[in-house]
Parts: sequence; structure tokens; C-alpha cells
Amino acid sequence: MIRLRELMMILELHRQGVSISAIARRTGRDPKTIRKYIKRGVEGPVYGPRALGRPNKLAPYLELLRERVTAFPDLTAARLTREIRELGYMGAYTAVKRFLAAIRPENGPKPFEVRFETPPGIQAQVDFARFVVDFADEPGISRIVWLFSLVLGHSRFLFARYVMHQDLQTLLRCHMQAFETIGGVPIEMGDLDGFAFADRIRSLDPTTAIIFMTAWPTTANAVDSVRRYGGLDYLEKPLDEERLLAAVAEGVDWSRQRRRQMSRTAALSPRERQVFELLIQGHSNKVIAGMLGLSPKTVEDHRASVMAKTGVNGLAQLIALGG
Repeated sequence: MIRLRELMMILELHRQGVSISAIARRTGRDPKTIRKYIKRGVEGPVYGPRALGRPNKLAPYLELLRERVTAFPDLTAARLTREIRELGYMGAYTAVKRFLAAIRPENGPKPFEVRFETPPGIQAQVDFARFVVDFADEPGISRIVWLFSLVLGHSRFLFARYVMHQDLQTLLRCHMQAFETIGGVPIEMGDLDGFAFADRIRSLDPTTAIIFMTAWPTTANAVDSVRRYGGLDYLEKPLDEERLLAAVAEGVDWSRQRRRQMSRTAALSPRERQVFELLIQGHSNKVIAGMLGLSPKTVEDHRASVMAKTGVNGLAQLIALGG
């Protein structure tokens, strides 16, 4: 699928007289694809319905997924993806999600419901609930209050705290207080696995360094932890203390560097940030101009502004800042 920005670049290069083979080399597309989109012009491409599921990597696990969904219709796609990945599945989460959407029973009456229980110490469920509250000492003013709750899957013990914010510091502090209260840390935290928790932390603070630790290491999770979720390390339990301390020290340095970078690029406009991201990827002014639909002179002006605002003296320093 070619996005609008790339389509406009192809059409502009063709208008300037660049050959189809040269455009194909520059964009990494097949010449037939380039010719098709030049002929079509700016008319949006038309696609047929998306096929449900991909039978190649998912095929060995289809019967297992059917059995699990039939027995437990409420199991989420994220949970089932984790289960089959432990069995060797290397495909995408979206393929599992589409397949489950096609086979999942409709929302009709259920023959029975099974109480969700886990052995002691295995799992806890965590959530934030939102309340709009009027305080007696502030008449006429409504404030939002959040209720953090952690429920143990076996005993149903409930830990709860009202907080005023839902930021990273509050999230971590509430977890620490809950773990101290229950006297330990559950092995699983509901459907919010380590990867989902990492995504949640990064959404709250993208400068946070993340170290993954597990008692059930797999090659797939080790690769995902670094490539897909930006983890600095993937440690196996029982932990090696020296390696853990080294990873923490590396994480502190990484976070400091990210915060310095964000403070130096915070003043960039949206267009300057686009130029900045493309420059640190190694693109020339001419290529960036084609990708963004700008003139090379405009790109040069944005580039000079980026250099001035970030305080760098050349492209090498700019790339180092973006790294």
C-alpha cells in the first residue's frame, strides 16, 4: 500500500522527467507498481475486503485457538497470542485477532459461567476508575479523582487508593504500595503483561528506560523486548546482581540522554520536527522536499532553523542528537 505522501513524491518525480526505473530504485518499489500509480494519478486506490487471518504461520495453532475460545469465550486476543507464542508462534498479534473475530461466538446466552480463579500468588488485576467529585471545602468546583485498585485473583483481596493524577509516578507508587501491603509481587498482572505495561509507561513518559525480567524466557520474547518495545535488556530469573546493576546504570544514562534530546527539540514546530526526523534518517534535502511536497529551498530553511534551535553545528551532531 502506497501512502499519499509517497504517491505525491512519485508523481512529482515523474513530472520532473525522472524515468520510471529511476523512481523505482529511489522508492524501493517495483516499476510495475510505479507505472500503475502514475497512471492512476491522485485518485485514491481501491482495495478489496481484507482476508481474515493468515493461514501460514497461524495454521498450526488454529485448532487450539478454536478449542480455547469455545471453552472460554471471554479470553482476549492478547492472552491467546501469549499462549501460542510460548508454543512457538512467531506471527503477528493482528493475525490472531482477526482470526478470533471470525470464530468467536456471538453475544448470546452462555450455558454457564466459570468463576475466574488462580492459585495463590499467580495473578492480580489492576485498574484505574475515574470519578468526578465536588469537595465540601471548594463549593461549585468539580475535580477528577482516580481510584487505583489491585485485586488478587485467588483471595479477592482488594488494595485501593484514591489519587489525583494518572501519571507514571503515581502508577509506579501505587504498585509499590500495593506490593508492600500484600507482602509480595504476583507473577502475572491480568491481561496487562510486561509488554503492555511497557507500552503504558512509554505513553506516560517516553524517556523512561525499561528493563524486562522474566522467569520463563523465550527467544521470541527476548527479540520483541528489544526490537518492538525498546527494552535495554532482557534478564532471566534468578537475576544476576551485577548484570542488573549494570542494566540500571545504563538505563539511567539512556533516560538522561533522552530527556536532554527532548528538551533541545521541544521548540521545533511540527514541520521542523518532520524535517528533523528525515534528516537523522540520512535523507538529503532534495529527497525530503519530494517526500513532504516542499521546495528544496523551503527544506533548507527548515534545516537551518532546526540547527539553530537544537544548538548543533552540523549534520553529524544532529544525527547523534536523534540517536
